[in-house]
Amino acid sequence: MESKSPSTDRISLLKFFWATLIITGVGAVAIMMQDSGRQKATDAFILTTKHLKENAAVECPVAIRQFLKSDLGIADYMTSDGSTSVTLQWKGPAGGEFGTVDCTYILDRGIVSLVIDGKNVASK
Repeated sequence: MESKSPSTDRISLLKFFWATLIITGVGAVAIMMQDSGRQKATDAFILTTKHLKENAAVECPVAIRQFLKSDLGIADYMTSDGSTSVTLQWKGPAGGEFGTVDCTYILDRGIVSLVIDGKNVASK
């Protein structure tokens, strides 16, 4: 019959303690890394706004070139409802070809309004 020494029992108990501590720590970290509903909603809002702005930034300058010769570059202002529409606005230089250009882009519909110097030149 084998007898266990007290130091063997302590080592086994210590191994069990550390294993339990590690498993509990990994579980706690995994739970903390899960996104909350609010975080998921915020992420969706940000991604949708980004998608809208990127699409408008590509399509609006193409439409504007049909009416202006100027290269507008990056829009000066952007307004968005964060879910379906974005309006990009450019301010022209003093005495330039245009004063302001507003281009409204709606998700799944494309450009719905193009206004140059207060005149609606394209709409859907």
